Amino acid sequence: MKKEELFETIGEIDESLAASALTEGRRQRSPWRRYGALAACLCIVLGGALCYTLWGDSRDLPGVTGGDGADTGGGAFIGEDGTQPSGSWADLPEGMDPITASIASFPAGESLKNVDTAEVLSLTEAEAAGLEGIGEHLPTVLPEGYFFGGASLYETTMKDGTVYRHLLVSYSDTVPPAPVYTEDGGQVAPSPEELGESFRLSIWAYRPDTDRPFYDPAALTAADIDAMPGIFHLDGGGWFAIVEPLGQSGAEMLAVIQSMGG
Repeated sequence: MKKEELFETIGEIDESLAASALTEGRRQRSPWRRYGALAACLCIVLGGALCYTLWGDSRDLPGVTGGDGADTGGGAFIGEDGTQPSGSWADLPEGMDPITASIASFPAGESLKNVDTAEVLSLTEAEAAGLEGIGEHLPTVLPEGYFFGGASLYETTMKDGTVYRHLLVSYSDTVPPAPVYTEDGGQVAPSPEELGESFRLSIWAYRPDTDRPFYDPAALTAADIDAMPGIFHLDGGGWFAIVEPLGQSGAEMLAVIQSMGG
């Protein structure tokens, strides 16, 4: 999906629903978290068809593991940031609110019904890099002119006390514009031109459960990445990631991926 199409669709979301998503589970305010919540809200509104489009299907490339379409439990994905749930919202466990469900993330073998709490925390670059098992896989090579734009930690606590985390990081070539507010206190989303070019990575220390295929980073080439329909998954052997390029070349993204080994 092009940035322009995404912003046009976001503009059609009911304001009260967006406001609910933006205020749930916050500890800090951040424009990057605001857009992440809107993306999750977007999938709540538009459902599974859009989510499938965003994730795409590129099983013809080398180094593919999984992707057999089986649902084995655990955190299925929603939209751009790799969070729960897929399927009908009517199927949520009793007492589970949609916002918690939309940000819960956990491995295969776990179930949404076992989720106690889920929240999204805004992190600095240093805080993101310091996350054990995750931070060491942040890229050390970026396309020319790009820099760290923001990070969100998705933290899910199960009813038995087990905590699962995944990290969503944005990189950009443009400093985000100062926020603009409407008379009623709402924040105006910047235009795609103001945001410039960017890409995002989600990183896990465990393999997230999804029916999308995973690719071996060592087996990918720049041509393979150029052939991807959009977002794609990586299995680095002990770390896992979702890569979301937005206009970068295959060569640029390959350099990023090759620097993520830790």
